[in-house]
Amino acid sequence: MDILDGFKKTYYQYKIFLRPLPPLRQARILYRKFTNRFICRNTVNTLVFGLTYRCQLNCVHCGVNANADSTEGELDTDEIKETLRQARGLGVYFVVLFGGEPFLRRDILEIVQYAAKLGMMVSISTNGLLLDRWLLEKLKKCGVSFLNISLDSSDHRVHDRLRRCEGSFQKAMHSLEEGVAAGVNVIVSTYATKENIQSRDIERIIVLAKAKRASGVRILLAIPAGRLSNAPGLEFSEQDKAYIYKLLDPTYVFIEGVCNARTECNALLKRLFYISPYGQVQPCGFVPASYGDIRTDRLSTIWARMKSSRIYAVLDHNDCIMRHSDIQDGNNEIFRGGAVLGCYGFRK
Repeated sequence: MDILDGFKKTYYQYKIFLRPLPPLRQARILYRKFTNRFICRNTVNTLVFGLTYRCQLNCVHCGVNANADSTEGELDTDEIKETLRQARGLGVYFVVLFGGEPFLRRDILEIVQYAAKLGMMVSISTNGLLLDRWLLEKLKKCGVSFLNISLDSSDHRVHDRLRRCEGSFQKAMHSLEEGVAAGVNVIVSTYATKENIQSRDIERIIVLAKAKRASGVRILLAIPAGRLSNAPGLEFSEQDKAYIYKLLDPTYVFIEGVCNARTECNALLKRLFYISPYGQVQPCGFVPASYGDIRTDRLSTIWARMKSSRIYAVLDHNDCIMRHSDIQDGNNEIFRGGAVLGCYGFRK
């Protein structure tokens, strides 16, 4: 059954993420995926690379803003390329370029092109404000696999309020339409809260995405991190989860990670890790604990150190690290072996 499920998931991933790509790029990525899983026996396959904490918006739900430090220097282009080479050596074949807003990096096209030449599937998570037809055409030529464009509500007033920027909904919609017209694979990325579950707004977002010919919809669950670290009402009932699960369509609507059918933490499954704009290696971008700095250590050394952390031994991969009771109780001992970057993600 596990093998059958694996083939099904690969097929779903192919339909959503790979089918729009040129055949040669499809073949290279599938080869990397097969080699990583069945020959090298690596579990890790995904790097979420935070390129910058800078952003034009000031979202009420931002999960990474508290780690921004104006005194720290962002990784430069050469450091990012070297890190991508090292990540490839660990078995990574999928890189998510993350922020902040990645398109504030002037070298974004160079980074995309380099990762694609390494045989990686490359996605970019964006608010959509800086996208235009010229940039979309360049991204396509450089080898971007898909874009995640954030959409917080089907109602422009709600989206703009949550993003604290009037007109951000209209711009995101325009970028989605332009991306589709340019032949770029565009995924609508949204997040679930008790409020939009109750209002059924998530259903309307899916309808809107289909109407705009987006390639899929990714649903994230709001978590107690960043600006939501002490927010009330972030616990989802079994009824809430059941509602989300009923919306899932393995060829279009998926949850959390790549084509997951249930809530599960890819970081705790050792499939994913995060590197911050300052080079700190973390379990994910919302977990403020670093296990090393790529400017001073090899990535393979840091990954080995992080894998030995207690979080992988005692936390349940069926939920988020930041939701775990030990974290909510302020038990930072759970991150033994790493340096806690700040207390913003921990309940007091």
